[in-house]
Amino acid sequence: MVRAAALLPEVKSHYGDLKNYVGGGWRAAEATEWLEDTNPATGRVIARVPLSTKDDVDAAVQEALRGWDTWRRTPPSDRARHFFALRDLMEQRFEDLSRVVVQDMGKTIEEARGEVRRAIENVEVAAGIPSLMMGYNLTDGAGAGIDEEVSYEPLGVFAGISPFNFPVMVQFWFWPYAVATGNCWIAKPSEQDPAPMQLVMELVQKAGFPAGVVSLVHGAKDTVNAILDHPEIRGVSFVGSSAVARHVYSRAAAKGKRVQAGGGAKNVLVVMPDAKLDKVVSNLVSSCYGCAGERCLAGSIVVGVGEVHADLRRKFSHAAAALKVGYCLMSVAREEIFGPVASLFESEGLEEAVEMINRSPYGNAATIYTSSGKDAREFRSRVRAGNIGINVGVAAPMAYFPFGGMKDSFFGDLHPQSRDAIRFFTDSKVAITRWP
Repeated sequence: MVRAAALLPEVKSHYGDLKNYVGGGWRAAEATEWLEDTNPATGRVIARVPLSTKDDVDAAVQEALRGWDTWRRTPPSDRARHFFALRDLMEQRFEDLSRVVVQDMGKTIEEARGEVRRAIENVEVAAGIPSLMMGYNLTDGAGAGIDEEVSYEPLGVFAGISPFNFPVMVQFWFWPYAVATGNCWIAKPSEQDPAPMQLVMELVQKAGFPAGVVSLVHGAKDTVNAILDHPEIRGVSFVGSSAVARHVYSRAAAKGKRVQAGGGAKNVLVVMPDAKLDKVVSNLVSSCYGCAGERCLAGSIVVGVGEVHADLRRKFSHAAAALKVGYCLMSVAREEIFGPVASLFESEGLEEAVEMINRSPYGNAATIYTSSGKDAREFRSRVRAGNIGINVGVAAPMAYFPFGGMKDSFFGDLHPQSRDAIRFFTDSKVAITRWP
């Protein structure tokens, strides 16, 4: 990673004291405490991050409320044009965005490019908001001469709290849909790597989003709690560990907010005896060790079913031998470790493998490798996980599908991305009409 970073010019060597983006402009936080943001490959400080106060959060909310009064009445087709502009700007700065992710988060350049591409895809889906927000009606729905119609209304100000491992993409699971539906958005990126979202906000500003519609507030735990407690914030989107997701859900829901909170994962990859093992092994290595295992869809437990286990163990171990992994604890079979470590288990049959998956407190993703449609269908039907892979190691939904999650991997009702996101960020309004 250090060698790769040396070959690619940095966008900036230092980003200075970061500012909040509020009311359509950059504003210094009232923070008295700061954190140093370091490049994990070099250990060099690349920015200072303010720990924004409750007053900083309130200032962003008040600007968002002022912006919302006009934005909510802006026609969806006009709102969409801002996303078309943002998409073009992100394409123009694609390499810069990717390199800032590398510099601040530490993933490889190809992984960073993949992350930025997924972010752009969510912008593209959100640009279709005129179709996504279409309601429905029924002539004579309540009786002769009485029509009924459903429309979708924005709610106000929403906030998003994102993790360090995907400093760009996770915010884009949420905010394009919130803003496209007529709401205003406050982003709180991870204090560990906020520089990529700083660049995103520069592009948001150039794309012409009105003042207050999209904001960014830096900070850590106290800033998060100020967001969760603010009475004018109507809903919160979050991704992080299950313990923090549960806290976010409980605290925000107690204040009457809508919440979608993604938690941790312990994803199981089941290899059946009829799987094409040579192809499977390379897929397993990518799933378990890609992004250094620091993604919520990473493979964590590999289960060999029946007679395939011995051969699988030998080939998988050989393929992974060149990879350097860190110290691991014996609890890795039960708890999320969020790193490049995979556990290998043996199962007598598919039934036992399914039971193993369903006993886990997590339900983010599960994969089966098989040539049998019957086994694949059984697995898909019975496994309690939100994202199912069939001969796919990382079951990551595209932007036009919701990002699933069950059990302790998700707290809430409606998931990020696609039509689930549209429903989360809007309320249904029913009009019943009769004319004399």
